[in-house]
Parts: sequence; C-alpha cells; structure tokens
Amino acid sequence: MAKKKTEEITEEVAEAVSNPRLVTLTKDGVSFTVASQIQVSAFLASGYEVEE
Repeated sequence: MAKKKTEEITEEVAEAVSNPRLVTLTKDGVSFTVASQIQVSAFLASGYEVEE
C-alpha cells in the first residue's frame, strides 16, 4: 500500500517538473513570470500578488 502511494507521488512530481506551471506575480505595476514554486513563495512573501 505504501509503495503505491510513493509511486503516485513520484508520478505527480515528475509531471510537475516536466510541465512547469508559469505564474505571474505583480506588485506596484511590476510583474514577473516564474515557474519555480520556491520563486513564487519568495515573491508572495515580498508582497506580490498572483495574477489570475
């Protein structure tokens, strides 16, 4: 059972890495488009907002 869950998580991570989701963040009229979730987190911590 645990092996199946590990395989599912591995597949999700592999899909996320091979198909990065671009996110555009904006603050005070300045926008950045990034794919890394680490970068997204850093911009959000700096007060940027995600554009829909």
